[in-house]
Amino acid sequence: IANAKSLSESEQIERSLVFASVAEKQEKYDMAILALNDLIEQWKGKPELLTEPWLRLSRIHQKQKKFDQALAWSQKAIAVIKQTPTLLKESTAREALELNGDLLVQSGKSAEAIDSYKLLIEKFSEDASVASIRYKLGKIYFDGQNIRDATRVWTDLKSDKGSELWTKMADEQLAEAKWQSKYN
Repeated sequence: IANAKSLSESEQIERSLVFASVAEKQEKYDMAILALNDLIEQWKGKPELLTEPWLRLSRIHQKQKKFDQALAWSQKAIAVIKQTPTLLKESTAREALELNGDLLVQSGKSAEAIDSYKLLIEKFSEDASVASIRYKLGKIYFDGQNIRDATRVWTDLKSDKGSELWTKMADEQLAEAKWQSKYN
């Protein structure tokens, strides 16, 4: 498109989204970031629209292993979720909380990730399976040598739909811990 300024606002937004998607697929992350920043500039003042680009920017930075930058974008989305939870789609809120927790774990801030995972379980355990999140939360406790809390969290896995694999992995971890404590 030779003259992007002549496009209507909705066409400019669509252009930015398509350009960012193509750049991501081609692993041209700097171009994708540029397009998403352009989109964010166009949607300034509309936080319900900004969460999607913020999460995409967060994922791009995560792929580049720039965890601090990725966390900054995911935390913006989390702030919107906490301020106006009814404005966002449930899937977006769930994705933001999980991504934020994963980024915190990857950046070595596991204690802070607990809050994101707990909030996700608290808000969404009624509507959808949160087995993978329960496992991740229990794993943080387990890795921190807090077997009691890990056991408590992983016990709740049994009541979650589709959690057979997660339950089996948790049981194996707990059995190994019992064996280690018995023979040490």
